[in-house]
Amino acid sequence: MYEDIRSQLVKILVELQELNGQPIPEISDDTAPIGDLPEFDSLTAAEALIMLSALFELEFEPKVMITSGDGMPATVREITNNLILAMEQGKVENG
Repeated sequence: MYEDIRSQLVKILVELQELNGQPIPEISDDTAPIGDLPEFDSLTAAEALIMLSALFELEFEPKVMITSGDGMPATVREITNNLILAMEQGKVENG
């Protein structure tokens, strides 16, 4: 499940960078989209969340994309784990 969701997340991050005409650095589990990806901000994070919600036909809370537990920008690993946790805990609504 982790690799599936991570793969979809990375694919969406790359697509958004391409659409916004931004360079695409290597994206690892430790990449924090907000901060590590050029011009990726909270609005771009919201776009990514909308795309993920459409892909999984679920509505996720915005916080899964934006911050980690320590208030720092969330990494790909943290975002993936947040998405999985939200799915497992039923903190999603059918779209």
